[in-house]
Amino acid sequence: MQYLNEKSFFIKVIKYTYKIILFLFIINVNRVDAQFEGYNHPELKWKTFETKHFFIHFHQGEERTPFLVAKIAEELYKPITEAYDFVPDGKIHFIIKDTDDYANGAAFYYDNKVIIWATPFDFVLRGTVNWLRNVVCHELTHMIQLQAARKMPRRVPAVYFQIINYEEEKRKDVLYGYPDIIISYPLAGTVVPMWFAEGIAQYETSVNGYDYWDSHRDMILRVRALNNNLLSLKEIDVFGKGSIGNESTYNQGFSLVKYIAETYGKDALKKLSKELSRFFAITMDKPVRNVLGMSMMELYREWKEKILSEYKENTGIIRKNLIEGEIIEKKGISNLFPRWSPDSESFAFLANKDGDYITNTNLYIRNNSSLKLIKRGVYSIPSWSSDGEKITYSKLKKDKNDSFFLDIFIYNLKNHKETRITNRMRANYPVFSPDNRKIVFAVGSDGTYNLAVIDVESKKIKFITEFKNGEEIFTPDWSGDGKKIVFAIGNGIGRDIAIVNSDGTEFKYILKNEEDERDPAFSPDGKYIYYSSDKTGIFNIYRMELKTGKVELLTNVIGGAFMPSINERGELLYSLYTEDGYKIALIKNIIPIEPSKSVYKSITVPDAKYNDFKFKKYNAIDYKPIYSKTFILPRIFFDYG
Repeated sequence: MQYLNEKSFFIKVIKYTYKIILFLFIINVNRVDAQFEGYNHPELKWKTFETKHFFIHFHQGEERTPFLVAKIAEELYKPITEAYDFVPDGKIHFIIKDTDDYANGAAFYYDNKVIIWATPFDFVLRGTVNWLRNVVCHELTHMIQLQAARKMPRRVPAVYFQIINYEEEKRKDVLYGYPDIIISYPLAGTVVPMWFAEGIAQYETSVNGYDYWDSHRDMILRVRALNNNLLSLKEIDVFGKGSIGNESTYNQGFSLVKYIAETYGKDALKKLSKELSRFFAITMDKPVRNVLGMSMMELYREWKEKILSEYKENTGIIRKNLIEGEIIEKKGISNLFPRWSPDSESFAFLANKDGDYITNTNLYIRNNSSLKLIKRGVYSIPSWSSDGEKITYSKLKKDKNDSFFLDIFIYNLKNHKETRITNRMRANYPVFSPDNRKIVFAVGSDGTYNLAVIDVESKKIKFITEFKNGEEIFTPDWSGDGKKIVFAIGNGIGRDIAIVNSDGTEFKYILKNEEDERDPAFSPDGKYIYYSSDKTGIFNIYRMELKTGKVELLTNVIGGAFMPSINERGELLYSLYTEDGYKIALIKNIIPIEPSKSVYKSITVPDAKYNDFKFKKYNAIDYKPIYSKTFILPRIFFDYG
């Protein structure tokens, strides 16, 4: 091979190889927030069954999730493959895991493989939807759309290009000089920016009725837009920005893809994906020019101007009538679940302080003069004992099989000792009863949650609900007399609020509407339920009088108001979403607000029609390895010759 010595040649090579990044696309719950430790589980026995287009692999203990995943995937196969005019070259493998209290999904589109965790999604930057229908649609869309954008056969995920040049020999006894130029580039078989891939996955899930442009997404984008802080085109191409930054990549991608489909037609998404399959389509600019007749920057500016104009117009009345109270805990992006102490002189809450990831929280107590770190790694709402001497909460703990499960702990504020109450219980949102003898909590597996009560002394557990069909339970709270428990419940789009006697009798919904209603808390006198609702399109704090059903609006914010706690003086603590994340706000004197001062816009909730109560129980066999096709990674190598 001819010796290469002209540096101009290498400059040309650099110009024509560009910068390439090969992406792995993952939808994540705490995924965006922290790298989750993964372990093999040799203790599990795996089973497999086969459908027309899929292999489903699952382990013991999963009685509902794998069969429902099969049903959902088969329902979606035709509409998604037709939307992007692409059919995979073989059956797609779905691997269903319920090994951890962790929600995630991952699409490995070169392997024709999808991994899904059965645990439902519970993330403070997202709304509540049907988890399995959402994640199956999202990941299956990745599998189809990203392969439609593939530049080379699936067996050739990349071509590795390398050039080495050497100094001229200085001595006759030296075969060749020291390398003075090394150029190494992977030529990726799939090049799709994050915003487009994740935007399309979310958009297709909304088209099929399993997700939507909800109030959480709108909140994050609205706050960024009104503060002139939208991510740039370059920033939404990649992740790696912390929780809110990563979630903003999802949000802006969803909004921009939605804008393309609504303005230029849904078929434009298929055309853009096909254009990306051209070998030299390295950025979105040329595909956008070919399909939409403008540059990518022109499209971005057009979208940006539209949403900014709409947000300014829609928030005009609110901005003139803001009711937020005083922000009393500012540091960090994650200040969550404030809870007054029994004497109302301090409050406990979760925060990440200097952390970048919103769910990596610790337990703090704040009083008028000091802030004290109590315990690290606390996951759920802190609940005080009625004497103010103890706090209960849940934490993720690793068991002997390297599974991470949530369990209940009690921290004694006098002797500073932590006591573990459950072991591998998968227990979340624990709350002390008024007499401190019991703790109510949410417990789940195989994608379904229920309410249970544990006796603190005997450790005996009694289930007080018997849900079986993917219901999710959030944030329970006891009435002052210990006779009733109020909690949020989700089984599809949004959350509702229900109440049940502490013995499990007389379950009923007290708030069940199209809007999302969450974070219920009894007032100390038991007359009111305080809660958060997106009734206007923005989450605010409301209260409902239990006797009459009268509802009053208590906050009027631009971001969002969540997780209320009320003390005997009538002072309201809550978590306020701002440009810099969640902060703790205080309203000392509550004055109900006229709804006319909080007009925003309605959020369109999909009217999805599906039946997840019935699904086929396939005959499963013991799992046997099914090997993927061998990958070929060509290496084009220019060396001394």
